[in-house]
Amino acid sequence: MEPYFAQFGITPPQFQILTIINRLKDNPPTQRHLARELYVSFPNVTVMLGRLEEAGLVQRRPNPEDRRANFVELTAHGRALLRRVWKNHQQQLDSVMAGLTAQEQTELARLLGKLIAGPGQANEMRIMERDGEAAEETSAKSSRR
Repeated sequence: MEPYFAQFGITPPQFQILTIINRLKDNPPTQRHLARELYVSFPNVTVMLGRLEEAGLVQRRPNPEDRRANFVELTAHGRALLRRVWKNHQQQLDSVMAGLTAQEQTELARLLGKLIAGPGQANEMRIMERDGEAAEETSAKSSRR
């Protein structure tokens, strides 16, 4: 992952921060919020934001309701960089997916969904799939009659 993001002049953790800030653009996060989302210490986020700010990718502004906190926002340069990274990523993904049939792509998406969901939800998904298959079989049998 390092070499992929290095071509854009950022690291994977910096990409994560930029992505979170972009996702929360309507309600800019504080530095503490970012630390909680990333499961890292507040000082660690402060250092990473300092580097992103020096690169002109983010800006911090004081929270008028809490002088100890800063809101973090993407700059125009940060938004443009994030768009370039995502566009490049989508092109690479399209290239990889082009080698799969539509059915294989659907199956891959289903399997990745299970992985992302985690063990508990994956088990629920298996039950739902099994119940769905049973309903399809029942429907097929009744339509043959």
